[in-house]
Amino acid sequence: MKRLLLVTDPIGGSTSVQFDILESLAQGLGPLYELTVYTPHCDPMRRLALLEDRCKMILPEPDDFPLNRFLQSRGTGNESMLWAESWTREAMFRRNSREAIDSLRSHEFDYVVNLSMTVPYRSDLWWVLGTPLDQTIRGMASVNVYARMVDHLAGRTLASLDGKLLHEIQSGTMRIVANSPYLRDLYRARGVPVEGVVYTLKDMSEFQPTTPSPRRDYVLLYVGKETDRLDFEALLDAGVKVVGFGSKIPTGTRIKRFTQSIEWLGRVSKRKLVDLYSNALFTLFPFTCEPMGLVPIESMACGTPVLTYDRQGPATTVVNNSTGWLVHTPDEMVKKATHLWQRGATGISPRDCVLRAQNFSGKRMVNELSSWIEGACPVDAADEFTPEPAWSATHVTHRAVGRA
Repeated sequence: MKRLLLVTDPIGGSTSVQFDILESLAQGLGPLYELTVYTPHCDPMRRLALLEDRCKMILPEPDDFPLNRFLQSRGTGNESMLWAESWTREAMFRRNSREAIDSLRSHEFDYVVNLSMTVPYRSDLWWVLGTPLDQTIRGMASVNVYARMVDHLAGRTLASLDGKLLHEIQSGTMRIVANSPYLRDLYRARGVPVEGVVYTLKDMSEFQPTTPSPRRDYVLLYVGKETDRLDFEALLDAGVKVVGFGSKIPTGTRIKRFTQSIEWLGRVSKRKLVDLYSNALFTLFPFTCEPMGLVPIESMACGTPVLTYDRQGPATTVVNNSTGWLVHTPDEMVKKATHLWQRGATGISPRDCVLRAQNFSGKRMVNELSSWIEGACPVDAADEFTPEPAWSATHVTHRAVGRA
């Protein structure tokens, strides 16, 4: 069996996006490859879970993330801060790349896939999963005072450092794909030759309608760290019942902002979430920065349409007026949500939503990623991208002068 190394950003605790992706990959790629995961840091419980999924784990010794340990001891740690510490380690001191080289020096792999934005390492494929740092900060600045301060005081410096870090990852890989058309176009505009798209998907078998007669007596709201600012009081005044869930409150946002105007559930189990999706009139999904967005896909899989913005990832997954509605601004979202609530019906077929969600399956992700790994997925003629001269030189010589 061929040996495949997956390089990732740090893997946090119970709400880790990195873990969710790896768990899906382990289930899908496990029968095809002998899997090994390298990461600068991994939560102990997540490490055990990946080992149970037959993933070998390689981590540097010692695990030197002091800020993360401090935040965890105070109960304020999260994967975003863990990622920020990992970014600082590499952008400022190149620690991640040096540790990766040292830790992997004695190991051999047939293929290497880099899923990371903070760990440069020689690879056959770089799978871009997130926006550049300056883009992320700029998106959050509209609703987050801390992000506005960072952008104002250090935005250019951070953008320059991040650009150099991403170039290190880029110059050490043979091929590049992104996890959404939005990211593909964004990176291409910055001169990065992204060749195609492989969505980061997961096993959706548990996400399906739970009842033939859904109640449709509330609107479901996902609250995450990139949730956009909406006038929830206006929705409340209009009689719209909003039920909110989530475990990643935006940094700098008081929970009272949500609990004063909506029914707040916080973190819920997967079984509860599927039932919430299935019985909602529609799912409300405002965001500041969302390269892909699994929430709309989960909602559609449960037969429930989605009201979201006509940009970035959700604009490519939600079909306007067929599986949901795409609006431009927060004011338009409030107006549309109020209209749909007062009408009491969406006019959208649950079956159409389910069929749309089926286009985004974990099996599709595994099949497409394995094709890229094996080098069998050529650049589509209609999707061709001509790289800059500087890229061509590093691309061709990567095997000889890569980071490892």
